[in-house]
Amino acid sequence: MELNYKEDVAISSDDLDVEWLRQPSLYMKYAEELAYCNDQLKRAEQRLKLVRSDLILDAKEGKVESLGAKPSDAACEAYYRSHVDHQDAKEDYFKAAQAAEMAYLALQGISAKKTALENLVKLLTSSYFASPKEPRNLSAEFKRSTDSRKQDLETQARTRIKDGLNASRKDDYVYSSAKEAFENASIADLPEAAANLLNASRTTRTRRASQ
Repeated sequence: MELNYKEDVAISSDDLDVEWLRQPSLYMKYAEELAYCNDQLKRAEQRLKLVRSDLILDAKEGKVESLGAKPSDAACEAYYRSHVDHQDAKEDYFKAAQAAEMAYLALQGISAKKTALENLVKLLTSSYFASPKEPRNLSAEFKRSTDSRKQDLETQARTRIKDGLNASRKDDYVYSSAKEAFENASIADLPEAAANLLNASRTTRTRRASQ
């Protein structure tokens, strides 16, 4: 079945009536896809078990010359696991399992779309009651909201970077001053200068580690 999940899960806020009309058939389409994928997974699992059983039987009945007449269980296991038929069946099983998992997640997404439609209709109805003569363009409002949010995040990021650079420069200045004072300190002032240098060094390392 040809499916376009990204297109099917998208919501056109300007065509909610159409979206609601599509929702039941859309859900059924993905439910059928999940049922089909689960069936294929069960069949792949059965094929894998059958191939494994046939290979083990061949080994135990002495049909595999390289194993001898009475191979051990470990030898039989190594034989079927490395056999190309078993590897192919196992690969088919993994693909079927992945397809079933993706179909399940897709159906969950379609279910979530129903909830989103319900909430969107509530918001839209409330808006119409508030200003019935001027319907809102939700698509444009959503884009403006997204752009505004993006701009706010960029501004916050620039501010954090700027603050971090200023703090880093301040810490570097304090450390350089403390180092210079330590190097030029007299014997009497040496303990205090050493303590100041140690504190400045710790502050600088802590800030750099957090960046």
